[in-house]
Amino acid sequence: MKKIFVLAAAMACAYSAAFGQGQVVFNNRVTGTQTTGPQAVVDAKVLNVGGINNLIGTGFTIELWGGSSEANLALVPNSTTTFRTSTTGAGYVLAGITVNVPGVAAGETAALQVRAWDNNGGTVTSWAAALASGRAFGSSPTLTSFPLGGGTVQPPNLVGLQGFTLAVPEPSTFAFAGLGLLGLVMARRKK
Repeated sequence: MKKIFVLAAAMACAYSAAFGQGQVVFNNRVTGTQTTGPQAVVDAKVLNVGGINNLIGTGFTIELWGGSSEANLALVPNSTTTFRTSTTGAGYVLAGITVNVPGVAAGETAALQVRAWDNNGGTVTSWAAALASGRAFGSSPTLTSFPLGGGTVQPPNLVGLQGFTLAVPEPSTFAFAGLGLLGLVMARRKK
């Protein structure tokens, strides 16, 4: 019985080592001199509406989304953070963190996207809420990572990440039509 238990434990360890979650470094600014490969420098600022000011401080939230393809992106656990608070670091993630990409094993490539929004003083707490809030939001183009790290393999940086600008969503045509209809009803009531 002991032998079966030991064999099962060894197989479980081997399985988790062979098929563990792949890792990537979530950071939109990596300085250095390496220009190619998985550890290459990254400089992808996030700008506020109009593309004039870099995002700064805790009034904005940024997340990393990833998956095995662009069609199945999901929030990468533990990747939600804010921006640096100094003007020299504005537009960049507060601190680079190594995160596991859901559904992608170490050694495989992943589809990755960075999303950011105005969190309205911490009251807009998710991407879905940001889309519904009417506040500024934006996302990077999707990129394909270098093979993900894990175990003894160093996770790659977000090489190829492009900076982006937040935008305020335009009111829909239906909203304007509804307001026009409401105006007609109110005008008719007054007569």
